[in-house]
Amino acid sequence: MVKVGRQTYARLMEVYIEVVFLNNFIFCFLLLFLTQKILRRQCSFLRKILSSVVATVLTILLPLVALPASVSVVVRLCIGIIMQLIAFKEKKAKGLMLNFFVFCLTTAVLGGLCFGLMYFITGSFDVALSGSGFPIPIWALFIFLGVFIVIILQIIEAIYRKKKTNEFIFQIELSEGKNNVKANAFLDSGNSLSDPESGKPVMVVNLKIFQKLFAVPFEKVIAGKVSESEISGAKYINFSTLNSTGKILIAPVQKLTICYGKEKSIHQNLLIGLSLLSKFSEGCSALLSPEFF
Repeated sequence: MVKVGRQTYARLMEVYIEVVFLNNFIFCFLLLFLTQKILRRQCSFLRKILSSVVATVLTILLPLVALPASVSVVVRLCIGIIMQLIAFKEKKAKGLMLNFFVFCLTTAVLGGLCFGLMYFITGSFDVALSGSGFPIPIWALFIFLGVFIVIILQIIEAIYRKKKTNEFIFQIELSEGKNNVKANAFLDSGNSLSDPESGKPVMVVNLKIFQKLFAVPFEKVIAGKVSESEISGAKYINFSTLNSTGKILIAPVQKLTICYGKEKSIHQNLLIGLSLLSKFSEGCSALLSPEFF
């Protein structure tokens, strides 16, 4: 109702229930998806659908009941908790409250971005607040912003993962006679390969590094016919992984230098093993054993 002077006018707005349902459903689904993504929770697609449908129906029915504003806020918060219970089946109060907190935070971020983008495009506070008259369907705007947030989360996760991975990557230098090779090596906690006779740990390297240290014909390497006469101290030992077993060529190397920022550690008379893989974890050319640290 709008009062002008002594006259009172009614402001009417035509609302299509299917549009309201679609907008609310997509918004609720995106909130659950983002909450799941941020907290790495297990949640099936069907549970997100069911939770979103229940929340959408309750949200549409809520304005039909004359409730005080404070009660309406409490009811909406309860709807959010119901969504968490349906979607994530969280039984512990601590986990439920964490889910709900992230859900509310995501709601504020997504809603704020939606409002800001609508106001930026139209320049109208009323359009941004109600969505009426906006040239783009609200549900499409929700999807666009949801995809945008997911991309941002993926970038942040990739940067964090790269930072953590870099803690296990070291610059190394191998020396054998006049041959020196520099490369990046990955510290593999699962690399327990060692020489059964001497007990020395074995650092695994790719073919490119191996051939820079030892002038051995590629055909003999592939055929597994490298002898001790060609590389002093070379031999084949058995190895096993979760997926395979076999033999690996190992050979002694005079020196290994591992760089820790500005610090270095030097290992003399170590063993390296040849892998036909071109790259290992994170594009490194060698795998370090924890025994070198």
